[in-house]
Amino acid sequence: MLPEKLRRSLQLHLERVRQIHQHDLARNGGRFYLPFALEQKYRNANRSWPWQYVFPAAKVSTDPRSGERRRHHVAENNLQKAVKAAIERAGIRKAASCHTFQHSFATHFLDNEQDIRTVSGVTRPQGRIHHDDLHPCFKQTWPGRAQPIRPRTAGEEPAPELDGKFSS
Repeated sequence: MLPEKLRRSLQLHLERVRQIHQHDLARNGGRFYLPFALEQKYRNANRSWPWQYVFPAAKVSTDPRSGERRRHHVAENNLQKAVKAAIERAGIRKAASCHTFQHSFATHFLDNEQDIRTVSGVTRPQGRIHHDDLHPCFKQTWPGRAQPIRPRTAGEEPAPELDGKFSS
């Protein structure tokens, strides 16, 4: 799913993240938070490379659950601010955010005739259900207004176009 032109950049990023992890391990850190049952079952998993964050925080901080010093992930609001700044620099005058990428990704998946359940499984955390999953036959025509996608029956007139005003 990752575009070919991004692969090398991601590989370089992960190499830098691995160096950070090895640096943390050398200072008796590098532990990832695991729920109690997993912590007990897999004693060394919390220090292993596969459990580390792809986008780690710049600094180590104290975990409020355990009091242990660990490197957490980058705060969501940092990414949100960076995306907002990039949108402004690009001169995009439409409302957009990180969430826009999720919808864009899902739209491209559906455009390529992927099943809605596959799209949902890729774009949403496991176990979470979104309203679009329950009503995949709806499309957004205006913010907050959904219209069903269905074939017209013989003799049926097309739906009237909205005049640009939002109505409830």
